[in-house]
Amino acid sequence: MIYRKDLHKHSVVEALYELDVAIGLARRGRMKIVMLVVGYGASGSTHKIKTAILERLEYYDTKRQIKGFLPGEYLDIFNVNYQKFKYKDLLRENKCEYNKGVIYIVV
Repeated sequence: MIYRKDLHKHSVVEALYELDVAIGLARRGRMKIVMLVVGYGASGSTHKIKTAILERLEYYDTKRQIKGFLPGEYLDIFNVNYQKFKYKDLLRENKCEYNKGVIYIVV
């Protein structure tokens, strides 16, 4: 089961807060994946949001607060990051798809 949250219309501060809330709610609901819609992140506010979210997820990953995360543009069988991702079977199982504007988090 996937918990979905749209963050691309928020400010960076709101998006980071909503990230924490989404992870907590997914854990309480026993969901394994959080799908964050952050926008493509090419420029402007979605770029700032995506960058801030990825930095926070790196921190959570190093502190083992999440199991892992993968930006949607890496969901390609030829992508090295996807091939190395420990939970790629879980993503496949839940029909997660290639999307530049999405980040998948395994909680």
